[in-house]
Amino acid sequence: MFAASGFARGRVNMSYDHMHVAANTSQFGVGQLVDEDGREYRVSGDVDRSSELLPGHAYLNSKRGSIYLQVKIKKQSKAKKRALIRSEDRKQVLFPQPNEVVVLRESKGMLNARGASVATPTNMRVRALYPRAIGASTACVLMAVL
Repeated sequence: MFAASGFARGRVNMSYDHMHVAANTSQFGVGQLVDEDGREYRVSGDVDRSSELLPGHAYLNSKRGSIYLQVKIKKQSKAKKRALIRSEDRKQVLFPQPNEVVVLRESKGMLNARGASVATPTNMRVRALYPRAIGASTACVLMAVL
């Protein structure tokens, strides 16, 4: 049930006290949802364990109000980031900003888990953004389904 390596005298603070704290890139893992700019998202916060719905279009539309999601930007070299910031593709290296509308689709892994072949788009509006740190690749976003 429990891995013995997880228990040690110096191990403390293995979870976050606040919901809007973003995981680091190694804790983030594989994205459940993706947007048109290549950013990956995972459902976080008050995940309903009793629900049989996997994160995706049906899950997001079943939620009322706002939903906390973790977002991860693909890590890239500084030179490539500078070039992308100056181009039209700058959203690939920036987090979604408040009041921005983002179209989320299920990732390939989530489609495989479902046994589906076509991702269903869901329009979401960003309500708030909580970056992990300055220059970090992950953040927590509060979003609402449109």
